[in-house]
Amino acid sequence: MLYISHIKITDICGFEDISLDLTNDNDDVVKVATILGDNGTGKTTILRSIVMGLCDAASSTGLLQELYGDFIRIDNDQGTIHVAFMSKEDETKEYWIKTTLSKTAADYTKVEQETFPDPFPWDDIFVCGYGAARGRYATRDYREYSVVDAAYSLFNYDSPLQNSELIIRRIKDLDEPGSNKVLEKLLNSFDKILMLSDGSVTLGREGLSVKGFWGKMPLSSLSDGYRATAAWLADFYGWIMFYEEQMFFDEHFSGIVLLDEIEQHLHPSWQRKIVRLLNQQFPKIQFIITTHSPLVAANVNKLFNDDFDSKLLRARYEENKSIVSEVEENLGELDVDQILSSEAFDLFEVNTKVAEVLREASELAAKDNKTPEEEERLDAFKIELKKIMFPEGRTLIERLAYRDYYSQLEEEIDSFQETLRTPRGLSSA
Repeated sequence: MLYISHIKITDICGFEDISLDLTNDNDDVVKVATILGDNGTGKTTILRSIVMGLCDAASSTGLLQELYGDFIRIDNDQGTIHVAFMSKEDETKEYWIKTTLSKTAADYTKVEQETFPDPFPWDDIFVCGYGAARGRYATRDYREYSVVDAAYSLFNYDSPLQNSELIIRRIKDLDEPGSNKVLEKLLNSFDKILMLSDGSVTLGREGLSVKGFWGKMPLSSLSDGYRATAAWLADFYGWIMFYEEQMFFDEHFSGIVLLDEIEQHLHPSWQRKIVRLLNQQFPKIQFIITTHSPLVAANVNKLFNDDFDSKLLRARYEENKSIVSEVEENLGELDVDQILSSEAFDLFEVNTKVAEVLREASELAAKDNKTPEEEERLDAFKIELKKIMFPEGRTLIERLAYRDYYSQLEEEIDSFQETLRTPRGLSSA
């Protein structure tokens, strides 16, 4: 089985030239790679590029037809996607696929590929991909595995996933010794990932059902979070069956899963745990995911837990292009406000009122000759800041902490004002 170790994307959408290293300090592939970023910075483009890099040229050409606009970067006639792999069977052996997209005179995009080695072991790639709208429909019926079908929802949000009940029944009916244990294992994985009690998800005449404090209900009748998560899990199991049903009888599944906006429809308590739960159930699956959630980010930060092998990346727009860099800051011990103001999200001040007060106070402090009214206004800002920093209902411990925080902010404003009053070229020495 092949896993992704490096990705290089050149002149694709907003990316001019980025390289993603998905290996750890031991030169092994990471189990989870998480990509943060604002809307429009290219998170989904990275997942789509991976899929196109893992398809043959004809399939990639077909996927391009599902996308609006140019996939090649503006003012360029060619873009490339280079995906390098590592094999668990032989970690020293080199594998890569280079996909080149070129504009033709007829405004058609031509797709060409180079591979190493040649012939390339295409059958050693098992990947599934799920778009942000996954799980809205689960009605499709397939007969064989293909990368295009298994990742189609990343390109077409209206594409339905496989019928969940049909998949589970097909797995139940596998003509192999131990099929009942396989079914039990899969249903138990639903329980664990959906954070339900053991035995909650069952398969009966009425289909897939869930037992909870609300009673027993069809899985399809539950909330979006349960339904969408269960739908992509069942779809994933279906692709395993078509790819190599023997994997059901192995201790763990192997392969690659791409998930766009993993936090979709999940309660914050679930967001904090979802990646850990997936890794525990599928320790040999390489997850490459995107998110906007600070709770997900904290959970996958590579410093959060020494035995949790992950990498946190951030996509951002800078100098007319999207770039991607690794988040080095330890988010594991931070609360949500601190995570939002960390390098992962780069929000200067989570409290917008504080940000507004600080901004206007800075503008007033920057004036050389303030009027008495402006001096009074600056002092008023300090008072307003103090009110904001002491909202009602906080505990004594929090009030003490915020009092120290306010005092520091007030000192910084005074210091900033004094600095701006000092004539240029002179120091206070």
